[in-house]
Amino acid sequence: MNINSLNKMNLKNIIITIFLTFAVVVLIALFYIYSGSYNVSQLSSHKGITEWAAETAMERSVDIELPSEIYDSSNLITGFSHYNEMCVDCHGAPGMEPAELAKGLYPEPPLLYDLHGAEKGNEANEQGGEEASEFFWIIRNGIRMTAMPGFGPTHSDEKIWAITAFVVHTLPFLAPREYIKWKEIYGDEGDVGESKPEERQSPDQPVVSHDPV
Repeated sequence: MNINSLNKMNLKNIIITIFLTFAVVVLIALFYIYSGSYNVSQLSSHKGITEWAAETAMERSVDIELPSEIYDSSNLITGFSHYNEMCVDCHGAPGMEPAELAKGLYPEPPLLYDLHGAEKGNEANEQGGEEASEFFWIIRNGIRMTAMPGFGPTHSDEKIWAITAFVVHTLPFLAPREYIKWKEIYGDEGDVGESKPEERQSPDQPVVSHDPV
C-alpha cells in the first residue's frame, strides 16, 4: 500500500469521524429537547454561554451614528413623556419602583434611573455616542429572549432618539421630587412638536437637568 492510498484512507476516516461526531451531537441535542428536560420557565436564568452570546451579538450589531442636537430641550421633554408613558412600569423612575409585572420577567429589567449609579443632584452628563447608540438600537429593535419589546414598528426614529436622550442624559440624575415636577409640567406633552406653543416651554429655553422650569 503506497503513501497516496494511506493518505486517502486517512482523509476518508477523518471525514467519517467528523460526520459521525456531528450526527451524535445533533441526536443528543434532539433527545435533550424532546425529553422535556430543558427549562423554558421565564423564572430560570440563562446559562453563562447563552448570556455571553446574546450580549456579544447585540454589541456587535450596534453601529449607529449619533444625531446632532440630540440633547436639546424639546427632545428631552418628548423623551420624558414617552418614557413616563411606556417604560416606567418595567424600568421604574426616581421615587417610583417598577410595577409587579416586572418582578416576574427574566432577565429582570434594569433600573434605568440608577444608570451608572449616578449621584442625584449632580449635573446631567452628555454620555458618549457609543452608549446612546446602544440604547437607541435596543429601544428600536428590542432584545430577543427577553421581555424588552422593539418600538421600531410603532415609533419613528426621531421619537426613539428622544427617549434615548432622556434616558442617557437626564433620567439618572433626577431626584424623586424633580421627576414628579417633570410629570406635573410635561406629563401630557406627548410629542412636543404637536403641542400648542403657549402650552409648552419654548425649545429655545434650555431644560435644566433637575428642574424643568
